[in-house]
Amino acid sequence: MIVVTRLNREKLALNPDLIERISENPDTTVYLVDGSSHLVREPMSEVIDRIHDARAAVLARAAAAAEKE
Repeated sequence: MIVVTRLNREKLALNPDLIERISENPDTTVYLVDGSSHLVREPMSEVIDRIHDARAAVLARAAAAAEKE
């Protein structure tokens, strides 16, 4: 999950695997595969960085679990 901030400063956790696309003009809008969309305060580049970090964390946990076996 990635945590982003709505325009009203409310925190929102999104599953990065369900993000279809992101646009920025000027507000950042995150579109999910179910057709919903969310306006967020973070710039598009930061949302993308959070997605990369979330996926890297999943891979790191999987590697650590494999080493324990």
